[in-house]
Amino acid sequence: MQLRFGLHLSSVKNQIKRIGIFLIGLVLIMGVTHAAPIKNQLANHPSPYLAMHGQDPTAWQAWGPKVFARAKKERKLIFVSIGYFSCHWCHVMQRESYQNKAIATLLNKNFIPVKVDRELNPALDTKLIEFVQATRGYSGWPLNVFVTPDGYPLVGFVYLPPKDFQNFLGKLSQQWKYNREHFQQTAKKAALALSNAEKSLGPTLKPDLGKLLMRAYADTVVKRGDSLTGGFGQKSKFPNAPQLFGILTALNLDTQKKGSLFNPTQRKQLDQFFKLTLNQMATQGLFDQVRGGFYRYTVDTQWQTPHFEKMLYDNAQLADVYMQAYALYKKPLYLQIATKTLDFMIDELQDKKGAMLASLSAIDNKNVEGGYYLWNDAQLKKLFKPTDLKVIKYAWGMDKPPALTHGHLPVIAHTTSDVAKKFKLSEQQVNAMLQNAKLVLRKQQRQRVLPKDTKLLAGWNGLALRAFATASALKLKQATRYRHIADQIRSYLVNHLWNGKNLVRARDGKRVLGHASLEDYAFVSWGLYAYAKATNTQADLKLVKRMVDIAWRRFHTVNGWRISDQLLIAYGSEEGLISDNALSSSAAILTRVTLALGKDLKDKTLINKALSALNVGFKDL
Repeated sequence: MQLRFGLHLSSVKNQIKRIGIFLIGLVLIMGVTHAAPIKNQLANHPSPYLAMHGQDPTAWQAWGPKVFARAKKERKLIFVSIGYFSCHWCHVMQRESYQNKAIATLLNKNFIPVKVDRELNPALDTKLIEFVQATRGYSGWPLNVFVTPDGYPLVGFVYLPPKDFQNFLGKLSQQWKYNREHFQQTAKKAALALSNAEKSLGPTLKPDLGKLLMRAYADTVVKRGDSLTGGFGQKSKFPNAPQLFGILTALNLDTQKKGSLFNPTQRKQLDQFFKLTLNQMATQGLFDQVRGGFYRYTVDTQWQTPHFEKMLYDNAQLADVYMQAYALYKKPLYLQIATKTLDFMIDELQDKKGAMLASLSAIDNKNVEGGYYLWNDAQLKKLFKPTDLKVIKYAWGMDKPPALTHGHLPVIAHTTSDVAKKFKLSEQQVNAMLQNAKLVLRKQQRQRVLPKDTKLLAGWNGLALRAFATASALKLKQATRYRHIADQIRSYLVNHLWNGKNLVRARDGKRVLGHASLEDYAFVSWGLYAYAKATNTQADLKLVKRMVDIAWRRFHTVNGWRISDQLLIAYGSEEGLISDNALSSSAAILTRVTLALGKDLKDKTLINKALSALNVGFKDL
């Protein structure tokens, strides 16, 4: 899915960039219009992220049809600002701009300001991310897009310093006032250029299509991957779990087909890159060596300095990746990282109701990014004996000046064997010393406060259910514990986020949040399917079929996929293929579950649906 989408998007990339450059240049020549003030609607909102903006002088509105009705009536652009609770730069832009009275006045008078929690509206977030990526060449959060009253994105950007943002708002408002019709037509053209809807060709697939795709994927991985430190990226490194799943799938298929998928050089290159990436992610700054669990990404290419938020979806997917990697390579490190990640999820993300919370903030209660995880030399001296501290510092790379302002982040700088040799200790002594150090640091961290996003999201809990169900089926000493957790997540999904006819996106306490999208149906079905197979529960297989049937009815047509049936913006309502991003493609996952379920139930209708969705042209292969 990822590969095909990238090939298709490149054909319109230059056209979109020209439109984006034209818009960006045009809005840089522009005064301020005046309108009646509006009030902030987000105070006490059930979303922790939206409630955080409830006292801003910016008069935030909640996303919905009323926003468009008002925009059409007042002939204003809608300013859509998307972020999430644990996002560092979202907090910065709030402090610098959205709480700035002069900037708030510009927004309130000249636009309809709308604040969106990306975790409650992933479909809108996805479409606007694609728009900003295509017009700017990069994207991220906070994601800020101006949308016309007709629902077409006009121009967007990520973080801007307050002075630049204020100037931009003044100029854009004046230009919109005098060039409204031209801007509306330009936005519509950009949306048409971005559309990638393609009709399914039917269930008969091109011979050897899978082999061609896998080989093309392997070539792309080797070309774009970092052969020195693993992963992808030239400025920062994300864990890219969906891409790692893709590599695993390719390697497992080649193993099953006894090496007939790749030539020996291809296989060796893919193997080396995959293991290098997993090793670096597990031992360096992306993984929390003290408490377990993965941070969202590192700001450097060496996996050293993380952005400290921890997301449920990353950890659920990566626990799954490391379990599958252990099954392939039988390397103890991979199983150790998988179980530490699952244990982190239980200890720090599980709600009293059994489901998993959305995320942990990057910023502690003292407004220090990473403050919960960092240790300065004075703190370490108080906690450990001098002889022990030398060993701990050397092992965890804390024997040099800290790279971060607020202290050291423990990473695995030296192997246990190297540490033992240097200090003339046994490896058992070193392991015992480091294990005790983790317990000491964890105890100390209990005195610190780390804010949490308490939303219980359907799709992300579906990913967590899959990870725990898979782990419960392995011959592990923790298998019984993991089965119990899987039971609890399954119970919450079925009894609180599913009403027998439809899923809801999320709950926070008793309050329902958002509308379920294709993502929710795909990932909940995936999790329930894994649970049904692990527990041999026929009733759950039948439940998966009900969800799958609803998902196909609501989100798929002959013209492609709808990532949501309540998108509201007039762009990207149907698309032939949905790409991977931080999450696996929801269309690919639903298709995968449908195909597996069809084979289990001997249901040809399900099988043909899945095959038809896969067969969407592939003219370039």
